Amino acid sequence: MDKKRRRQGGYFLFVFTCIILILTSCALKPRSSRLLEERKELVELRKSLLHNRFKEAEEKALFLVKKYKDEPVIDECLFYLGLIYANPYNPGRDYKKAIKYFGDLVKRYPNSIWSYQARIWLNTLNFLEELKKLNIELESTK
Repeated sequence: MDKKRRRQGGYFLFVFTCIILILTSCALKPRSSRLLEERKELVELRKSLLHNRFKEAEEKALFLVKKYKDEPVIDECLFYLGLIYANPYNPGRDYKKAIKYFGDLVKRYPNSIWSYQARIWLNTLNFLEELKKLNIELESTK
């Protein structure tokens, strides 16, 4: 009787485990397809940035920020927005906006790999802004 009871308990445990595995795999499928979609959209954003299509890259990055709100992809989008505005080849470059996006990234995602790079950019851009102010002061004293 004791062996029979253990065997029934073993079957129950096996069936229960199978059900849990099936349910979790079904729950993970939409997440994995969403991750794939995020990655595809990021690749498109990178291509736009690589080919100096800054307006297109900006629109894609802003769209992704709105679409995915608090998903892990946002830190990368904020980094690319900072790069778009800091890029010297961008006719619409704006160091203040770049500083804003890099600062937002560092504040919201301090442990992100993108945050480390954003800190470097922040220091560089803040230094450039200080130089610009000093240059203006020197010009005004002439």
